[in-house]
Amino acid sequence: QVCLPKAGICRTFPQSSVYAPVKFQGLGLPNLYGKQVFHHLSMLLRHTANHTKTGSYLEANLEAHQLELGTKYGLLQGVYDNTAILASDTWLKRVWKELEDLDIYVAFDSHALDLHCEGDVLLTELFMDACVDQDELKWLNWCRQYLHVCTVSDIVTADGRFIRPSIWNGQRDDTFVDSYHWPRTVRPSRQHWELWQQKLSQILLASKSHCHSLCKPMGNWTDSLDRWCWLFSPSKGYLLRRTDHTWQVFERRSGFTYSRSFVPSAYPLWFTELPDDLQRTSVTWDGSVATMTGHGNVPTDSDVTPHPLLLLGKLRKQR
Repeated sequence: QVCLPKAGICRTFPQSSVYAPVKFQGLGLPNLYGKQVFHHLSMLLRHTANHTKTGSYLEANLEAHQLELGTKYGLLQGVYDNTAILASDTWLKRVWKELEDLDIYVAFDSHALDLHCEGDVLLTELFMDACVDQDELKWLNWCRQYLHVCTVSDIVTADGRFIRPSIWNGQRDDTFVDSYHWPRTVRPSRQHWELWQQKLSQILLASKSHCHSLCKPMGNWTDSLDRWCWLFSPSKGYLLRRTDHTWQVFERRSGFTYSRSFVPSAYPLWFTELPDDLQRTSVTWDGSVATMTGHGNVPTDSDVTPHPLLLLGKLRKQR
């Protein structure tokens, strides 16, 4: 409507005639929006197929969007109206909107977000299946990103029976070695954490549970021990904490044989290899005392790689 008057054509001239070919008595003008979408799609496909530097940036952006959305499918495979509110405003998001408006489907092979145990599910899909509204989904996803979690297994104790206290209270912990590069996120407000607790309670927790127990415990773990920062050896009776490329030993408090509280070892312990009976462990750590909240057995699946790290004696004395 801006260009037509400049060309001496009425701005209300029917668009079907404006864009129709001349041989059909149209004006033969190109559809600018259609050409824009064509060039956007051409750029997206050409650069990624030819593995150019721009294509690498686009693939990284697609992976970042998938982590941001927390879904099992890529950005362009999703329904725009369902999850667009979770995505940052980028060039790819605008192309996604253009493609959906014109009913164009484009799919990219991308690494799916990992599931770590039997019966595991992505949190975003869990919230969507519970039919939370768009605004609530946005705030819940904000809390999820702040905590650096994607799945239900990321928020439960090592025995798969409870939600970890730190996750419930909106605090990050060092239960896992993080394999993703998360976007920087401002801490949500108290009302958003109240919404987080409310939805987790409604969807995951058993009724009238005061210890945040799941209504259905998680299945056996399928991930590697390399992902865990805390491990427990029943035969030795101590905890191991991963610190960079070394392990720190935590022993039970003196005189408490069956205590779940551990303190840093007062004496250096040197080993040539780790114990064979290590179990995944979740703890609450306040800087001086580590309290074990759960531990799980090592699966017998042969695909689980043996732990490669050696135990070194870089230990802090108990004060």
